[in-house]
Amino acid sequence: MFHLHRTKLRGAAIGVCAAALVVGTGLFTLPAQAQSPQAAPAAAAMREERATAEVAEFFQKYLDAVNQVSAQTPFQVREEFLSADLDKELTVWGSEHKADPVLRENKVPKTWSTTDGLKTETEMKVIITERWEDGTSRDVWYQVRLSDLVIVGLQDPTPAA
Repeated sequence: MFHLHRTKLRGAAIGVCAAALVVGTGLFTLPAQAQSPQAAPAAAAMREERATAEVAEFFQKYLDAVNQVSAQTPFQVREEFLSADLDKELTVWGSEHKADPVLRENKVPKTWSTTDGLKTETEMKVIITERWEDGTSRDVWYQVRLSDLVIVGLQDPTPAA
């Protein structure tokens, strides 16, 4: 009798421990609750901030590679941050224009800054303004896919008509 009682007690203890483990690890889920109206805009704003930060990180790493102050080459930085299609397009652009395809020049800007551009549900444009030693500047538009923060487009803005 004592043995049977101990077995039941051990079984109950194992059941309680297993339930605690399931709940504690998040395997036990409650029914989904509706998000508050503020949650979606907050999530979108966070993705936009991350997209801008990703472009800034890419550009700084690229400058470091061009200036040879990092272990990476400009090609390795491009491969890390850009889609394969964009990387190929930039290689062609660089050959055709005889200029660095990211900097759009054969010199490194003195300073640079980012500005958020147009946004859609799936992509965001981030503008990098490059400022040169002679006081001139150039805007380059980066298109970032928000789902994975990969840079999928890089272009000069369309000139004003």
